[in-house]
Amino acid sequence: MESLLEVVQIIISVVLIFLVLLHSGKDAGLSGAFGVGTGGRPFGGGSLVRSLGREKLPDFASSIGCESWSQLLLTFILTHPAVTCVIPGTGNPAHMEDDVKAGASIHPDARERILKWWSSR
Repeated sequence: MESLLEVVQIIISVVLIFLVLLHSGKDAGLSGAFGVGTGGRPFGGGSLVRSLGREKLPDFASSIGCESWSQLLLTFILTHPAVTCVIPGTGNPAHMEDDVKAGASIHPDARERILKWWSSR
């Protein structure tokens, strides 16, 4: 069995490779999963949430368990079949609490509903 250090090194290597591929556009379509952010930063450093925050949350959001833009965006990212982990990267406890709610219970057709709404904008 590998030591914990070896496992952590492998995980870090995989994440770094993924981020390099994401930045290079050679991620076999995964960029689409992160179309709401850039380079492993799901909210584009907060600019996307600030931009969308000027708009009303879509009517269907509550029916898929989303009470905020952050939750809707994280739900979209979390429902991509190739995504196993999302790190929103916040130091704000209120934002962290809101972000955690996105993964609490994901509606089975959340991704399809978000995609349909996004493409109709």
